[in-house]
Amino acid sequence: MERVPSKNLVRQINEHDVLQTIFNAGPISRSQVAQQLGLNKVTVSDIFNDLIDQGLIIDVGEGASSQNGGRKPTMIKFNARYGYIVSFDFGASYIDQLVTYLDGSIISYAHFSVTDMTVPDRLAFIAERIEKVDVPFAMHQLIGIAVSVPGIVDDQQIVYSPFAELVGTDIVGFLHTRFAVPVLLENGANSAAIYERDFNGAPNADTNLVAISIYQGIGAGIIINNTLYRGYRGEAGEIGNMVLYETPPAATPKTIEQSCSEDAVLSQLQAAKNNSFLARQDLVTLYRDHDADATDILERFAFYVANIVQNVIVSFAPSRVVLNSGILAELPELLSEIQSHIHSLTGESIPVTITNDVRNAIVLGGASLVAHHILHLADRQLLFRTH
Repeated sequence: MERVPSKNLVRQINEHDVLQTIFNAGPISRSQVAQQLGLNKVTVSDIFNDLIDQGLIIDVGEGASSQNGGRKPTMIKFNARYGYIVSFDFGASYIDQLVTYLDGSIISYAHFSVTDMTVPDRLAFIAERIEKVDVPFAMHQLIGIAVSVPGIVDDQQIVYSPFAELVGTDIVGFLHTRFAVPVLLENGANSAAIYERDFNGAPNADTNLVAISIYQGIGAGIIINNTLYRGYRGEAGEIGNMVLYETPPAATPKTIEQSCSEDAVLSQLQAAKNNSFLARQDLVTLYRDHDADATDILERFAFYVANIVQNVIVSFAPSRVVLNSGILAELPELLSEIQSHIHSLTGESIPVTITNDVRNAIVLGGASLVAHHILHLADRQLLFRTH
C-alpha cells in the first residue's frame, strides 16, 4: 500500500515551493504564485503570512491591475537583507573574502596575500576579518560562513589537500564555535561549478555541466541534473591527478597537473627565462609580444587543456564546460586554440567557455551553498543575483 504524505510534509513542500518561486521570480503577487504552482489562494496567502512573519519576504507595494481592471495586487519579493554571508577562498598564497546578502548580491570583496602565514594563523585571520564586517541594514546580521579549499572535502572535513597542513584542520568546528552560525566547507572547484549552476543557469533547466578550475592545481566540479556530484568520499573531480603517458614512457609518469596547472606553466616560463620571479602578468605580456618561449608554453598549455576537456566530455556528457582560469581570463584568445583540439563524437559540439567572473566564481559558489542551507532549499534551483 502506498504511503500517504502527512499534512505536515505537504505543507512543508508547499512552503518550499512558494519560497523558491518568490526567490526566483519576485516581485510577484499571491495570485501569480498560486497560479504558477497550482495551489489555492488561501494556502498561498497563509504561507505568505508565515514567511513575512519570519522576515524572509517583504511587501513592496501595489502592482499593475490586470487587463480586466479591478483591485491592484500587493507585490512581494524575497528579503535579500534577511542577513549576510561571508565566503572565503583559501588559495596557496592568498585568501579571498566576499560578503553577500542572502540573494547573492555583493556587499564587499577583499583579497589578501598570506604566503608566509600558517594554517592556524589563517584561521585566526579570517575570524578577525569576520568580526570586522559591518552590514547595518542586515536584519539578522551574520547568518552563515562558507570556506572553499583546495583538496578533497568529505563530511565537512579536509581528507586530502596539496597543502598538507590543511588536512585534519577542523575549520568548521573552529568557526562554528566562534560565531555560532552554519559553516560550510567545500572544494574550490565544486564551489566554482555551483556558481555556474546558480548564477549562470537557465530557469527550470536540467543543468549538466563541468567547471574546470586551473590554478595552482587542476580540479573539476561536476553538476549532474542540477546536483553537485561529489563521488565516493568527495573524490570526484580530482582530474589534476590523471596520469600522462608519454613517448618514450617516463620512469615516473607525470600528472596533468604537473604539466598544465598555472604553477606548472609559470615554472616552465621561469626555467626558459632563468628567472624565478616571473609571474602570470609577465607570461601574458611576453605572449602578447610574440615571445617564442611564452608562445610555445601556452600552445602546449592549450593542447593539454583541450585534452582534459575532451576526456571530461566523453566521461560525463555535460551540456557545457566552463573553464575557470586566471591565464585564460587574461588571454581569452587561447580559447579558440583549445576548441580547435576538441572533437565531438556525434557532430554536435559542446559549448566550452571561460567563466564570466574569475575573481568571484568560487566565493559566490560558497555563498550559494550557505543560502540554500539557510533556506532549507538544498535540492532546489535558486537564481542568484550579483547586482
